[in-house]
Amino acid sequence: MIFDRPQQPPEHQDRSTERLSSVARLVATFESSFSTVYYRVLESIKAVNAQASLANGRPLVDIFGGLAFHPAIRHDGLVFTLLHETGHHLSRGCKLPWAEMACECAADQWATTQGRAAVAANGASFRLDVALQEIELAAMPESPTVAPSTRCWSMNWQERRRALLDGRTLNLQSCEICGAIPR
Repeated sequence: MIFDRPQQPPEHQDRSTERLSSVARLVATFESSFSTVYYRVLESIKAVNAQASLANGRPLVDIFGGLAFHPAIRHDGLVFTLLHETGHHLSRGCKLPWAEMACECAADQWATTQGRAAVAANGASFRLDVALQEIELAAMPESPTVAPSTRCWSMNWQERRRALLDGRTLNLQSCEICGAIPR
């Protein structure tokens, strides 16, 4: 979920005992659901964001403190965000041209299908519409202008939101970004 500007200073974060416990339980659920992925909460980072990366070849998902403890982000937003980032590692969909991770649209598709089913089996269901609303409130994602050669809906928040809510992520044939950028 790369959002450019939003920061959440610690003094505005919800770091209550209940919230810390809730985040820890959710991370434990993800670790047991997807044992090949390593999860970290980077509490000191104020960015309202999360990211998937590889560390020494190991799949890693980081959720930043600005997102994990943002008062607008609740259970639904955290579950969807963690699923999306996990989807970058576990999706069998289109891969990014610059890394062996799934592109945004493939990560979203995985999050709303296989990922959703896996965490639901471990008691971590979520409501997609609520999750997207929480993310909007916290991150205020912009809808950047996308170059015509890369007209991927995932690069425009409003189009991405509609695609997710309309279920259009379920029938992906190819990734427009991956098709536009040569490997």
